[in-house]
Amino acid sequence: MKSLSELKSIGGKSIFWLLFQTLLAAIVGMTIAVVSGIGQGSHLSIVAGFKAAKIPPFTQVITDLFSNNLFASMAEGKVIPVVFFAIIVGIAVVALSGKHEGAMVTFKKFIDDCHAIVYAIIRVVISLLPYSIICLMADTMGTSDLNALKPLVTIILLAFVGCFFHVFVTDSLLLRFVGKLSPIRFFKGVMPAQVMAFSSRSSSGTLPLYVTCVTKNVGVPENIANFVGSLGTTVGMSGCAGVWPPLLAVYAIHSMGGQVSLAQAIVIILLCPIISLGTAGVPGGGIMLATAMFVTLGPPVGLISIFAGIDAFVDMARTMTNVTSSMVASTLVAKSEGSLASVHHAKPVTN
Repeated sequence: MKSLSELKSIGGKSIFWLLFQTLLAAIVGMTIAVVSGIGQGSHLSIVAGFKAAKIPPFTQVITDLFSNNLFASMAEGKVIPVVFFAIIVGIAVVALSGKHEGAMVTFKKFIDDCHAIVYAIIRVVISLLPYSIICLMADTMGTSDLNALKPLVTIILLAFVGCFFHVFVTDSLLLRFVGKLSPIRFFKGVMPAQVMAFSSRSSSGTLPLYVTCVTKNVGVPENIANFVGSLGTTVGMSGCAGVWPPLLAVYAIHSMGGQVSLAQAIVIILLCPIISLGTAGVPGGGIMLATAMFVTLGPPVGLISIFAGIDAFVDMARTMTNVTSSMVASTLVAKSEGSLASVHHAKPVTN
């Protein structure tokens, strides 16, 4: 970022589009859950020995945004503390550029050189992706408990329908009417990142390919792609925090003989963007989000254990949705900043 005003503008727009898409995804998930009557006639029981995830208090969520050990956060895959540290360093560099221009130019060159080295390594890794994707998909299918899938096949199908609807309908409408862009060209450009997200079930692991796709194939500036992409790994998450929690909540309420009122539906939808902010650096984000939703609404938290057997399978669609919505957000931010390059005639990156 070249100035504090630019950082403020891009940061605010990034958070808005990430959370707004989560809200839209929650509406999609809730609509599908209510219309389908998911869970009606089912009888759920808590799996013995299941321990619900503990939700950190709000004060801990805030303090966890700042790392006591930056290198430990990097090693543990805690993206948000690293992003916040980078923002603070960026603000300091911009503030000192006037008084210590020579030193700041040297520092920026050092960062750029490190960036070039890291991305040279990443390009080698990306070239091996076709082989790793096959192995990852085989591992997912081989380690999934197929017996656990049978009684919950409906929720699996509806989760996939909800995720794909949000990606290819909701996000397409945003691209067409807000970004004034061609959804078809966009999806052709980002398909490699979508496939990687689907097979790896890791938003962070997909980030290098994410940045490559949106910069080379869509025209998003690299600074925006890196910023929104890093932020989107733990904030918003249209699949994990948008489509998924309403499906589980409605399923649980229906299975216990209850009905979802309009007020409850609105509360669930509004909770989705909020709870997505509390999962920074927490492993098992899907279970954590479901736990937060259940604690707020009242169903026994232990019921979440029922969905553990299908979590890995559904997580493929959820992660693909998370990453796609984040790429849409970075595109809309770049478009609003007037910095979206025209790359429609460029050869798309495929690996």
